[in-house]
Amino acid sequence: MKIFFDESGQSGCVLQKEDILNFQKQPTFAVGAVVVRDKNAEDKLAEKYNCFKQKYNIEGEIKGSDLLTRTHNDELEYFLKAVLDRYHFFVILYDKRFYISTLLLLSLIGFEYQYLMPEHFYQQATFLSLQKDDFFIRYLKYVQNPSGQEFTAYLKYLINYSY
Repeated sequence: MKIFFDESGQSGCVLQKEDILNFQKQPTFAVGAVVVRDKNAEDKLAEKYNCFKQKYNIEGEIKGSDLLTRTHNDELEYFLKAVLDRYHFFVILYDKRFYISTLLLLSLIGFEYQYLMPEHFYQQATFLSLQKDDFFIRYLKYVQNPSGQEFTAYLKYLINYSY
């Protein structure tokens, strides 16, 4: 079995600079995977992909963002119908605020919480992901310069935050 991964929307580390979140223009990222169970499946997918590239005279790598433009509607439609299927292609879309929220919960409560109470963990992460920018900026400031004193100040911030 082989698994191939690619990402989109990864604009670097999720950070804050000058009290602005660095992911305002790209609030989500995606991880895509192609899973092939054996050489036969790999060869069939490669053949479909190569037929697509030949049909539309495409050389080199294809960027998904290019296929999403109006001028490439025909290519996109063909790719969706002739290349993609539900057996080999998988996508996870991740909201960066939600991601920060899961990191916050894991750092404060631990992996046991996520493992033993996953539904509650992700409900809490969802709730936290709806907070204003200042909530995330303060967390990112803390994790960029952690110390015992900063941890205490951050906990006080969390206690007094208007959720």
